[in-house]
Amino acid sequence: MTQLIDSLTRLDSSDIIKTDSIISEVESELSKFKSAIIERRILDDDLFNRFEKLSDQQKLIRIRCVVEFEYEVNLSENNKQDKTIKARQIAQFLTSRNTSYSLAEIGYMLGKKDYNTARHSIKVVLNDIETNKGFKSEVESICNKIGCKL
Repeated sequence: MTQLIDSLTRLDSSDIIKTDSIISEVESELSKFKSAIIERRILDDDLFNRFEKLSDQQKLIRIRCVVEFEYEVNLSENNKQDKTIKARQIAQFLTSRNTSYSLAEIGYMLGKKDYNTARHSIKVVLNDIETNKGFKSEVESICNKIGCKL
């Protein structure tokens, strides 16, 4: 039984190839999005349409970009700084709430983490939202900038 669960939670090679392709596209779109945020311009582009109408990939780009901008981190880097961990947890939480990506895909696309790390991140953020009003308002502020639901 545990082997079955383990095999279901792991990405197979085709999923990894597909996910790596998405990561490459996300990285290229991130630079465009960051420039727009820094310049405070709204571009006439699908990326800036209403959040609900965006594809999952575009939602991931928007979530990741805004979180990276707010916390001044790069979620691609594998560092253990508190602000990077916190930013990654928030990005994983918002991505799980607003896209149809699996936890394994979310973990991999946001820092090459596994299913369990993504699941733990979501639990941590949910607990902090329930117990810490300051953290809840911080996440709500990020959601407002992204245009997504909490």
